[in-house]
Amino acid sequence: MSKQTASIHLMIRVKASLADTYQALTSNNGISMWFTETRCDKWVTSGSVVWFGSTEMTISDIRENECLLLHVEQGGGWDNTDIEFSLEQDADKMLVRFDHSGWPEASDHFRDCSMSWAFFLESLRAYLETGVGTPEGVAPACKSE
Repeated sequence: MSKQTASIHLMIRVKASLADTYQALTSNNGISMWFTETRCDKWVTSGSVVWFGSTEMTISDIRENECLLLHVEQGGGWDNTDIEFSLEQDADKMLVRFDHSGWPEASDHFRDCSMSWAFFLESLRAYLETGVGTPEGVAPACKSE
């Protein structure tokens, strides 16, 4: 019998181009404008590490204009979870689908993080549509391997 896990699934529609949306998810400047401060190279690549507070997220896969996958080995209660942003053009808007999977249970921490991710996706939308997002405070240095 396989162990069941909990997952967060969210989606936003954004009035932005595919190129701008992808840049917001994968560039040092873009990420810092809506999510968290980074101090890595200009663009994240597979193997890059992004920090959110004390949580270290490693880019496990990145496909241009398509998706970004991150893995959290440990930190922030997100131990051994996976995060995916996927992009799809829908007429004049971009669909940004977000999944954070592998949670051991739907705990109170899981519920709190669900609300936080919704906040950051709204921050992404605001950044792309108005140029102003609401990122988390300055995080520890980002490392690339």
